[in-house]
Amino acid sequence: MLILAALSAAIAVFVAGGLIYWSNPVRLVNQVVASCSVHIASWLGCLYLAISAPQGSPEGLFWVRMCCAVGGTIPFHFWWVKETIVGRSQPPGRWRIGQVGVWLVLSLGLTGIGFTEQFIPSTSTHAQRVFGWGYRAYIAVGLFLYFFLIVDAIRTIRRLEGSRKTELQVWLLGGCSVAAAVLALMALRTVTGDSRYVGLQPLMILVFYSGTAIAITTYRIFDARQILLLGLQKFCLVAAVAAMA
Repeated sequence: MLILAALSAAIAVFVAGGLIYWSNPVRLVNQVVASCSVHIASWLGCLYLAISAPQGSPEGLFWVRMCCAVGGTIPFHFWWVKETIVGRSQPPGRWRIGQVGVWLVLSLGLTGIGFTEQFIPSTSTHAQRVFGWGYRAYIAVGLFLYFFLIVDAIRTIRRLEGSRKTELQVWLLGGCSVAAAVLALMALRTVTGDSRYVGLQPLMILVFYSGTAIAITTYRIFDARQILLLGLQKFCLVAAVAAMA
């Protein structure tokens, strides 16, 4: 069931990202949100490979590390989406280099720590999973970044109106809240040793994308112009959730 959930979520998120891009491929917001969806689908793909690997095999631990490495740069991608929605995305030479540098350093730090002994020691086994201080630091820093994004988005929303305000509410607040919840489930997995918390992660993402599909069809966010496309988006995501149920 857990393997099917991760695979279904990865496919559904990838398809949703493609449809968001297809709805208006020349709009920068659609491009960045679609790339973020592909990023999340890649994380789900690594999760699928991690939990589908034979128990106790080194491949399973490798894909656990890869899953956390891919997830380490998702906060930067969300920040990029926020900057694009509020209209502060400029050509590379005019970006606020300081902020970009800070986000890149933190994201790359989260990515790199996943392959260290301080993250998951090599002595860790499937039967007795051992998590190092790096794993806990990964969760703590990730939660801080998502909390910062949520607070920043709430402040920014007050200055926006129309579709940009709705896009920021739906995508950034909803996405960051779900991402923070995923990290919280990782923390619960560490404390309790119960792997069932991992199974809730892809289901939460499916629910988030289902809500995004409803927002697209209801409020016409992401500048969706094709009624057929909107119907297809909603149908695909609802079908994926129905299949999971």
